[in-house]
Amino acid sequence: MSVLLELSRLQSVDVRSCWKHEALDFTPWLAEAENMTLLSETVGMDLELVGTEQSVGGFNADILCRDNASGEFVLIENQLEGTDHSHLGQLLTYTAGLQARRIIWVARRFREEHRAALDWLNENTIPEVRFYGLEIQLWRIGDNGPVAPKFNVICQPNTFSKAVTAKKEAENGGKTDASYRLLYWTAMFDRLKENPFPPLKLTAPQDRNWAYFSVGRSNFGINPVISHEKKIVRVELYISGVHAKYYFHELQKQQAEIEQVTGPLQWEELPGKRDCRIAIYLQDTNPLDETLWTEQHEWILKNAQKFDMAFRSRIDSKVLPAPPASLQNGTSEMADIAEMEQDADQDADQDADQDADQDADQG
Repeated sequence: MSVLLELSRLQSVDVRSCWKHEALDFTPWLAEAENMTLLSETVGMDLELVGTEQSVGGFNADILCRDNASGEFVLIENQLEGTDHSHLGQLLTYTAGLQARRIIWVARRFREEHRAALDWLNENTIPEVRFYGLEIQLWRIGDNGPVAPKFNVICQPNTFSKAVTAKKEAENGGKTDASYRLLYWTAMFDRLKENPFPPLKLTAPQDRNWAYFSVGRSNFGINPVISHEKKIVRVELYISGVHAKYYFHELQKQQAEIEQVTGPLQWEELPGKRDCRIAIYLQDTNPLDETLWTEQHEWILKNAQKFDMAFRSRIDSKVLPAPPASLQNGTSEMADIAEMEQDADQDADQDADQDADQDADQG
């Protein structure tokens, strides 16, 4: 005979009972790593804090982050009350001043006109600029249970609509490379949701020829990559930033142990480039052939999972710290982020390998 669990009700908790002051309490809480992770999971990004109270003219933006999946700056504006016209104006001012491409507005509740405003911006601004509206909620289980936060998505870019459009293009014979890529990653995203490969968490699918899995540290990412011209699929640990060569060589010292987990790998220092990668390839396969997608996605997810097992603990900052001062070139991580924004962008830099097709796709 089965034993029935005793169930309790969720009770809404006033956010003001937890955070009294927006700037002094709520913003610092949101900027903590654990809560940034919760926000990342909600919006399908991999957010890393850059700073709080970032100055823009005579104003201060609440939080500035970097999305490690795309290399883009992410602006977060938060309120402990309902949305208002003043904060909407500030949001647009900060977006221009900080050159942010991802904008997240967190509030206690969203007024309908402000939700509609973000929807309009998502539909009418360039595709690279994306707006998200979230409500912060607190919930308690029963009368005396712990209180837990929840971000409720009110509006976001309509990537599903893009996937539907791409599918219609395919059915009408007008499929482009971009629509192929969006369909490809959307299918893998759906596969991962139905059959998880822990701890892999895919960011929102986009119409580029690489995807991204967080591996727990900025400037490192496990990236699936497709190239129909070279007829390859690969999984790579991509290492970016001013210390990439140092980290690459430190990991290469453990090549034998790493390859016991992953199998044989290609260790590609990419001479003349800033970044490096460590990769495994599926050769002679066509990413444009949808009949092969199930096989390719299975191969990608199994190998990405092995990469996570092999590299996550080894690249932890306590295990693999930054190089000693004598080996550093004086460029800070913050300066590196700025450099990446001012260059073609991380996509183009990541693709500046031997793969001309990948350059064109991500540039």
